[in-house]
Amino acid sequence: PKSISLSEKIPSRMAEAELLCLRIREMLQANGLSRLSFAVELLARECLSNAMIHGNGNDGDKLIDLRLDLGREWIRLEVRDQGPGFRWRKALKNPMDQSAHSGRGLHLYKLYSQRVEFNRPGNQVTLWISRMNSTGKEGHEMAAYVSEQKEEQGSVRLKGDLTAVLVPELQASLQEMTENGAREL
Repeated sequence: PKSISLSEKIPSRMAEAELLCLRIREMLQANGLSRLSFAVELLARECLSNAMIHGNGNDGDKLIDLRLDLGREWIRLEVRDQGPGFRWRKALKNPMDQSAHSGRGLHLYKLYSQRVEFNRPGNQVTLWISRMNSTGKEGHEMAAYVSEQKEEQGSVRLKGDLTAVLVPELQASLQEMTENGAREL
């Protein structure tokens, strides 16, 4: 099956973002993905809001590009603004400040998507949402699993792409394997 896509360029205005989010919801429903509507819509709203406020400085004349691809296994959401970007590497390292007025978006990205990437300047974010999960990290599949085992040897395979977000999960999975008898990894 071919990937289904939505590509839009909108002015940095909340009303335009709201209409686009409704189109995203309709697209998900039309393709049997209603169970993922909450997560994808939440991420799209957060990305669009960040692009409007932080990226384009609430300048309604600046544009935001959004692309949503519904693939066989993944939903890919990409949002780009016309701003200068931000220091995303530093922001990703900092713990979330519950009392801050901004910065919670990065936490939402990590919670509701399996992969988060920014372009170098930081004015474009790309999120990958698994079609296998309904929302959040609950029920998230292990990052590594034993794919074959012969006598005392087995092969460990990674599930999907290895990203910094998956490293703690991978470490936990590998530790569990060693506790269950694996001698070498």
